[in-house]
Amino acid sequence: MEEYNRLVERQRKWMLYLLVFFLIAIFITPYERLFMSILLGYVVGFYSLRFLQTRIKGFAETVFTEGRARSLGTFIRIAAIGIIVLLAARFSEKIHIPWLALGLGLSYIILFTDFTIQQVIADRKSNE
Repeated sequence: MEEYNRLVERQRKWMLYLLVFFLIAIFITPYERLFMSILLGYVVGFYSLRFLQTRIKGFAETVFTEGRARSLGTFIRIAAIGIIVLLAARFSEKIHIPWLALGLGLSYIILFTDFTIQQVIADRKSNE
């Protein structure tokens, strides 16, 4: 479980760095609509990832102690994405939908990138 907690902390750190980058980009670049769309998708993606990480930790602990557990909350995460898409459709002059979709996917890109980097580091250590 300690390794999982380190993984979550690394991913949270990268997510917060990227969040600050998007906030700064909104204020200093002329592409406010683009970065606002990415930021909105990114915030929902970040929420979804944090929610999933919390549920996975609880799921693992429950399975370890009781032998069975509840679901991982897929419906809640999909509902959040649905709400954000409805907002984007309603305010299409302020939110660019393809960039919103990119923002939604960034959390998973960070997750896979972090995992890949950690695997490469672990492989190098085992080969030494």
